[in-house]
Amino acid sequence: SNPQRVGQRKHLDRQTDDATAEASGLDRKLRAALDDLRVLENDFNRAALEQEVRVLESSYETLCAARDQAGALRVTGRLSERLRMLGDLERAQTYAERHHVLCLALGSDEERARGLVRVAAVRQFLGHHEAAEPLFREAVRMCDRLGIVGVKDFALQHFGKCLVEMNRLDEAAECFKE
Repeated sequence: SNPQRVGQRKHLDRQTDDATAEASGLDRKLRAALDDLRVLENDFNRAALEQEVRVLESSYETLCAARDQAGALRVTGRLSERLRMLGDLERAQTYAERHHVLCLALGSDEERARGLVRVAAVRQFLGHHEAAEPLFREAVRMCDRLGIVGVKDFALQHFGKCLVEMNRLDEAAECFKE
C-alpha cells in the first residue's frame, strides 16, 4: 500500500508539473497576444490621429480662406493637441501659437488661459523648459484671478511635470499638492 501511495504521489506531482508548465506557456502566449493587440491598437490610434490631423488641417485652410477666425480658433487648439500626441512637436508649436493669438483676439478668459497652457506644454515637450515656465506661471495666475478651476488643474499638472524635468522637485510637489 505504501509503494502504491508513493507511485500515486509521483503521478500527481508529474501531472501538477505538466499543468503548471502548460499554464505558464499559456500565460506567455496570452501576454504575447496582449502585446500584439496593444501594438495594433497603437497603430490604429496613430492612424486615426493622423487622419484627424489631415481633416483638421484641411478645415483650417478652408476656415482661413473664408476668414472664419472663430472656426480657426476651434481647429487650431485641436490640431496642436493631436500633433503633440503624434510627436510632431514643431507643427504642434506652430498651431499652438496660432491658437493662442486667436484666443487673445477672440477667446473667452478660459480659452486664453488654455491657449497659454497649450503653448507652454508644447515648449515643455520640445525641451524648452525655461521658455515654458513663465507661460505656466502666467496661466496659473490668470486662473487664480478669474476663478478658472479646470484649466488651473491642467496647468498645474503640466507645470509640475515641467519642474520635475528641470529637477526642481520641491516646487513640482507644490504644483501637485495644489
